[in-house]
Amino acid sequence: MDSSPTLAAPRPAADAPAVEPGPDAAAAGRGLLRGRLAVVAILCAAVGAATLIQALGWNQTSHFALIRSLDDGTAHIDRYHRLTGDRARYRGHWYSPRAPGLAFVTLPMYEALEAVGAAQTLRHNIGGRNNSETVWLLGIWGALLPAVAMMLAVRWSGENW
Repeated sequence: MDSSPTLAAPRPAADAPAVEPGPDAAAAGRGLLRGRLAVVAILCAAVGAATLIQALGWNQTSHFALIRSLDDGTAHIDRYHRLTGDRARYRGHWYSPRAPGLAFVTLPMYEALEAVGAAQTLRHNIGGRNNSETVWLLGIWGALLPAVAMMLAVRWSGENW
């Protein structure tokens, strides 16, 4: 026989009540599941929105002309004014009537695509007649990612307030 001492589990005191998981534990589990399902739903919506490449319209081409012009160092879209019907002429120059916020947000991504040569490739070789993968990628960067971040922030604040 082994003479080494054995460790036994501590016994509760005779007058101590038994501890059972209460309704709070079950509610916490449901809340965790609900929170995870909310994140999955947000990510599913993001994937669904990211996989669609819409045909270009004047709105998108006007924004794109402004982005390209800002990349050239100017706000007037004289070089690209034929790409869009949504333009304004002022003092001998063509301008995009779009607010410049989206163009400023997407300009770093456009410059990154230009740096690796992807902007020209996506514009001329892959894009169909009425769409552009460059504009699609810029839309993901400038609109979809901020929208997903906002949805996740709202979900987080709803859970923590």
